[in-house]
Amino acid sequence: MSQFSLNNAQGQLLLRVAGEAIDARLQGGKLELNKDDYPPQLWTKGASFVTLHLDGRLKGCRGSIYPQRALVCDVAENATASAFNDQRFTPVGAQDRENLKLHVSVLNPMEAVAADSRQVLLRRLRPGLDGLLLRCDQRSAVFLPSVWDTLPEAEDFISQLQLKAGIDPESWSAQTCAWCYTVTEFE
Repeated sequence: MSQFSLNNAQGQLLLRVAGEAIDARLQGGKLELNKDDYPPQLWTKGASFVTLHLDGRLKGCRGSIYPQRALVCDVAENATASAFNDQRFTPVGAQDRENLKLHVSVLNPMEAVAADSRQVLLRRLRPGLDGLLLRCDQRSAVFLPSVWDTLPEAEDFISQLQLKAGIDPESWSAQTCAWCYTVTEFE
């Protein structure tokens, strides 16, 4: 599959949509998206994550790992979810909006990778570039490529992702499946 190709102007539109979606919710409404206001590329099905930082600290992060709706709609929904439904944080308030930094990650297609063993996966991962989705039985978790900033060692990256999924990092199951992906980022 090919990479989701967006130019900087389209990325800036996505950032604007994310901000407008949060603003609309702060005012008690929902952002209405008009197809004529955005280029066709943004109406293509796409998957995204929206990450929020307030005063340099994580304030919310929500996203989609599979393309299920138009990218512009996905960004709007994920921005709202990041701001108001990330259970790790209090919801964004009007007083936060001015200092809220938005980051949009558009996911490129996932590629299944061999995960026969931890060592095989370690050899395949490209630190700083790859995001990773791990699934074992009914448990799964995902890390964006930006997580490499805080977990630069591949061993730690995988172990922490296993913990996030509720999988014992000391063991490796033959049922483990993995997918790597890259992102196109805008901030």
